[in-house]
Amino acid sequence: MKIRVALVIVVLVSLSIYITTTWSPVPPAPEARVVIPVVGLPPDAAALSGTWEGLGPADLPVRLIVDNVHGHWATVRYTWGDHPEGTFHRGWVRARALVFPGGKLFWRHPGDFTFQLADDWTTLVGKREQGGNVATSLLRRVPSDLAREVLIADTRD
Repeated sequence: MKIRVALVIVVLVSLSIYITTTWSPVPPAPEARVVIPVVGLPPDAAALSGTWEGLGPADLPVRLIVDNVHGHWATVRYTWGDHPEGTFHRGWVRARALVFPGGKLFWRHPGDFTFQLADDWTTLVGKREQGGNVATSLLRRVPSDLAREVLIADTRD
């Protein structure tokens, strides 16, 4: 009997170690380096470049990094936080997005993602459509490192 109990304990401990190592949360997205848009790029397309953060449905934190805009394409990294009800865990995806006139990004992974630049160029309105469901998010531009340093220096004076 003692051997069975010891065996069950060893199996449970081994299983819990296996689950925690293989089912651990998704690692954070690698840091992206935003590339300065090329000369001659339409201003609304160039304005997409940078880091954007905000909230999606159910106050889900989201971040969009548009790290390289060139012509009609942009490289983006989209990250999201854990769902408050545990439906899904945080994660990220890197995608190649189409850039449309008027400051609009579009890509598929999974579902259709569309981000539209607001008229003041400080806000992005995002929409994800999948299986008839639409999730909307609102993102604000995050100051670049240079802008952040200037803001910090201004508050010290």
